[in-house]
Amino acid sequence: MSFEEAIKAAIDLYAHSRSYRLFRHMVDQLNALLRSSTAGLRRDVRQPSRILKRIEKMNLARRDAHPSTGASEGEGAIGLKDLLDRFNTNSHPFTKKRKTVSIELSEADVEGLILELQKAQEDHDRLPYYLHSVLLIALWSNFESYLQQAIAEMLTANPSELASEKMVSARDLLGLNCSVVEFLIEREVSDFGHQSLDGMAKYIKARLRFDFQVAEKTFLDQLYLLRNIAAHNAGFVRTNQRSLLPGEIAIYNDQIEIPRVYLERSIVELTDIVRRMDQYLVERWQIPVLEGALFQTPE
Repeated sequence: MSFEEAIKAAIDLYAHSRSYRLFRHMVDQLNALLRSSTAGLRRDVRQPSRILKRIEKMNLARRDAHPSTGASEGEGAIGLKDLLDRFNTNSHPFTKKRKTVSIELSEADVEGLILELQKAQEDHDRLPYYLHSVLLIALWSNFESYLQQAIAEMLTANPSELASEKMVSARDLLGLNCSVVEFLIEREVSDFGHQSLDGMAKYIKARLRFDFQVAEKTFLDQLYLLRNIAAHNAGFVRTNQRSLLPGEIAIYNDQIEIPRVYLERSIVELTDIVRRMDQYLVERWQIPVLEGALFQTPE
């Protein structure tokens, strides 16, 4: 099953709340951004990679044609065009229909250029991991956004659930520019947004009567850890965090490397968790199902 097919299998747009529809909308945006950004990174690396391969081939050809005689750096200078001419143009399409520029480089210059291109390519090869970290942060933000909006929808449909021992000051009531119910819902959602993952899970179990499965909670714990490392520590891993990382996550120069396959699987798994939760909320708390367009088109 492809990534797109797995996403489609994990969702059912027209049997869920507006909160879920918004979540799915953002998942689609993340998926599109992942595809287009990855394609762009691949395009960017092609030209430097081709240049590096050509120089390496030419350098090998030069060494075969001119074995080292112990000449000095300056005496070893040769023209790149001469090296290009040593290849059969039929077997090397990069020489076809292209304007060439002839320059002279010493052996040391060629070696130095190769090292610089290799370093640039190595740096470029790590860019997808930075992209994946950014998208993982966005994915978690989308999840938290769903939870907050779902809570607001549940309380709107069931205002009696707002009853609690929490105090409200007269100053707050006098300064309201909305209804008391709207104020209490907003305060509830705001308090929820400041919770850790464990705090959110406890709130959801106590107030929404929904419990994450053990495997789901384990997955969320790992995703939450990666999100915190990427968002709050620029991807750098502390020593005591290394043993907590999922097995697919590598570490390079003390920074996490999130593979694309892990990010794609996380999108699918998180979508499935949200779908299951939303189905429960719609059935248990009678949250309205959004059947029409997600956004209203301006007239």
